[in-house]
Amino acid sequence: MLGALSRMSHQSVATCTESAPIWAKKGLWGVLPRMWPCKRSVAHIQMSKMNINQETEVAWASWYEFLQKHVVTLMNNGDYDRALSQLDDYLAVERLPEVRSDAIAFRANLRKEMGDLEAAKTGYLEARSLVPPSYTRYVDELCLGQICEDLGNKDEAANWYRTSLDTCLRARDVSGGTALQKFLEINPPNNLTSGDRELCIKVIEQSWLVLGLPGRPNYRNLKDMISAIKNGEANPPGKSIDGA
Repeated sequence: MLGALSRMSHQSVATCTESAPIWAKKGLWGVLPRMWPCKRSVAHIQMSKMNINQETEVAWASWYEFLQKHVVTLMNNGDYDRALSQLDDYLAVERLPEVRSDAIAFRANLRKEMGDLEAAKTGYLEARSLVPPSYTRYVDELCLGQICEDLGNKDEAANWYRTSLDTCLRARDVSGGTALQKFLEINPPNNLTSGDRELCIKVIEQSWLVLGLPGRPNYRNLKDMISAIKNGEANPPGKSIDGA
């Protein structure tokens, strides 16, 4: 389903219910592991089943066709400046919020690859503002956290990873392994506030259920639980896998 397009995660997975991401289906993997936000190169992703009207479906189809014909070719040829110009032209006319969000995030990552971290950050902030709590918003927040780390702003990065954990819970069908991992890299388990520890435990509980992992998590060792979740994201037990 073209409308099920969603951003690929930063070595993370949102396990939902049905279709593989459009990038994997349509053969864009040659570009996207390098280009898409936060060096996204996961193996298995299933996106949520969505009720999409005809107008929305047409908009997603148009965006994908434009991306393939006018942006990916330029990127493959190393002409990032013209690819960026093409994205600017597209965004001048596209009005559907979900599609705009995806295109803006794609442009933000292109700017990140070109070394303009501040412009990339602005782009992800705009992309995030156009979508409700969801997998796509979760990934935008992960990318904001990574950019803040790249800029040397660890406190701001931690705030974005904390925000992505909250978004994970509000979206309900997202496994938050990467957000947990990144947050605890900055805030080790022994240094967590009671509120942050409770937030992490809630995301672990949700991720465990979303992935269908066996048994119950052991909260005495958060890092081991996160490793189990990351392994489950790579290969969810008892679930059919779509994607690369």
